[in-house]
Amino acid sequence: MWAYAEYYGLGELLSEDFQPERMYGAVRVTNPFA
Repeated sequence: MWAYAEYYGLGELLSEDFQPERMYGAVRVTNPFA
């Protein structure tokens, strides 16, 4: 999912499977349940 988000220029990814509020390249991961 992260690679897809970065490839298509998405700035934020909603997921509970990654470390929350962390930047992976240009993508910030946010846990929607936190």
